[in-house]
Amino acid sequence: MIHENDLAELQGQLAEAAKDFRKVAFEVESDRDAIHRHLDLPGVQWLAYMFIPPEYNPAPFLGKEGRKYYFMECSERVLSLEALSYGDVGVLMASPGPGMSGHVIYDLGSPEQQEFYYKRVASKPTWTFFSITEPEKGSDAANLTSQLKPTGEGTYELWGEKILTGNSHRGQLGIVFARRHPGPLGIEAILVDKEARPFQTEPHKLFGLRGAEPSRLKFEGYPVKESDIVGAHLTPSRRGLWGAIQTFNRMRPGVGAMALGVARATYDYVLENRRDLTESETSLWENYRVRIAGTKALLLKAARIADQDASNGALASVAKIENIRLVEEITADALPLFGTKGIWDHPYLMKWYRDARAFEYMEGTSMIHKLHVHQAYLKGKLADV
Repeated sequence: MIHENDLAELQGQLAEAAKDFRKVAFEVESDRDAIHRHLDLPGVQWLAYMFIPPEYNPAPFLGKEGRKYYFMECSERVLSLEALSYGDVGVLMASPGPGMSGHVIYDLGSPEQQEFYYKRVASKPTWTFFSITEPEKGSDAANLTSQLKPTGEGTYELWGEKILTGNSHRGQLGIVFARRHPGPLGIEAILVDKEARPFQTEPHKLFGLRGAEPSRLKFEGYPVKESDIVGAHLTPSRRGLWGAIQTFNRMRPGVGAMALGVARATYDYVLENRRDLTESETSLWENYRVRIAGTKALLLKAARIADQDASNGALASVAKIENIRLVEEITADALPLFGTKGIWDHPYLMKWYRDARAFEYMEGTSMIHKLHVHQAYLKGKLADV
């Protein structure tokens, strides 16, 4: 856990890295290979090793006096992701690193799977992905149609199609969810290695957040071994879909943090570039200042709860909903402040407006999270929050 007296030095370093992200934002957005030209940026290097456990991590985030930070806790990652997204969330999401698949390996992987995965990711810049969404089912994980079909003793074939999977076109390692048996306990997390066993990927055409490069994946008899099934050493009730839920609960505050970073960038940009705000505009922006502070506090509390109990993601759902609402509203209100030519004269504002619309579809839509919060309320899980 990052202590209060360490925050200043970390935030200072992250703020400098965010400036680098801002400088290359449009290059990364327009050219899918541009991120390879910026792997030396400090922020990109930090992301490449973020959430790699100490025993496998040769390059942790270094603070003053040699302090090492691994960002293994959700509350730590919220601070870093918000700060880097202030620079550019597209560059952040285009960067290599463990991401969501690393959480699955950390929570469910056998010692052998963890060693293979983390050593591979730590050895060189490695893009990873986490794939659950399907064309007909969306993110309804309990009703996945992708199938893991047995072909012999301990061997299988993976059949199915996935969509909206970030970094999967450029990615080398990933987690794909598919059904081995009927029912919710029949869903498995499968570690796929595209370098060793290629499969078909096709990037989606996007309006915003192009740096993430979400893609369509197609598996037609992709070979899978028993050792590729993550958590095979665990009982069915402790792996598969359960693992996905644990990962979602831990990652959800991070999605909210990225949205908050874009909202804060928009807020500051308006104050720096539109100094003659009217009384009503000043009131509107003051309201956004208060909301930014409030949603950040909410995010940090949700992150601390997720660190204490990864099965409790209700407040994280509330935090994501509120930050999505905030970033969509502030980016929509910012553009009119610069008149009819604001779209052309202030390209960052237009980019942030486009990027903001993507957060709704990351890690579940707001409607799914409202249902989640409602169920948690009925069960009394929000009583002490």
